[in-house]
Amino acid sequence: MGETRHSAEAFERLVAPYEKQIYYLCLRIMGNTFDAQDCAQDAMLRAFRSIGTFRGDAKVSTWLYTIAHRACMDALRNCRRRAGMPRTPAPRPMPSWKQASANGSWPRRSSA
Repeated sequence: MGETRHSAEAFERLVAPYEKQIYYLCLRIMGNTFDAQDCAQDAMLRAFRSIGTFRGDAKVSTWLYTIAHRACMDALRNCRRRAGMPRTPAPRPMPSWKQASANGSWPRRSSA
């Protein structure tokens, strides 16, 4: 029992710096906080279960991001199967050209 506790503590120290980034990655993909939290938790659980397969060829962050991305894609795939309709990540709203040019975020042509 002590060995399991120590490995859980070591895993926590390893992934703790990335928890927020993993959540925000999931949020960008899933489009809502509920699904993002679910996928982030699933990703951390998958990472914990497969920590023995981490070879060290890549950074820990890259490994975790890959696991989180796959957890999100699996969740989207499963949702589509259940609903029988396509579900895509929430689209990012694009500002109209009037809004973008009014607030200065639209690239302007330089007058030559």
